[in-house]
Amino acid sequence: VFNNSKKTAVHTPKSNFPGKLTINGEDWLSAVKKGKDMFGNYCKLTVKSFVLFAEYKPEKKPLSERTENDFTLIEMTHTY
Repeated sequence: VFNNSKKTAVHTPKSNFPGKLTINGEDWLSAVKKGKDMFGNYCKLTVKSFVLFAEYKPEKKPLSERTENDFTLIEMTHTY
């Protein structure tokens, strides 16, 4: 979680992630911008057998122009 001000789910972490996140060897922002924009509030990126969902503020701007401050969380799940 990058911004947990809206703690909407029971499983939402109590604090933000403090570390450096890399995805497939590159910084997370560059990686998620390669994903597919979905419904104007998140993008989806498939990396090997994992799917990442990166949620961002619903503003009218393309994924390529989003900055770190636009994103609120990244969720990773294993594909089956």
